[in-house]
Amino acid sequence: MAVKSKRTQLGNYITKVNNYDIRQKVSYKRLEKGRTSKYPQIATSEYVVCRGRNTIKLGFKSIEEASNYAKTN
Repeated sequence: MAVKSKRTQLGNYITKVNNYDIRQKVSYKRLEKGRTSKYPQIATSEYVVCRGRNTIKLGFKSIEEASNYAKTN
């Protein structure tokens, strides 16, 4: 079996604050097949503070909250 990459496990890399990486997970909602809905739409996005492959804290709704958490720890 292949090893999952950081992008599939933790999300897309956004920025680095101190020793922590801030990543964004984007979830897409399913759309019905039809003529008007050709592309998936973004349903939710959450930010994750991690160090390497270890998640420190997840569930932030904005990048400002995640960067403030990374600065204080």
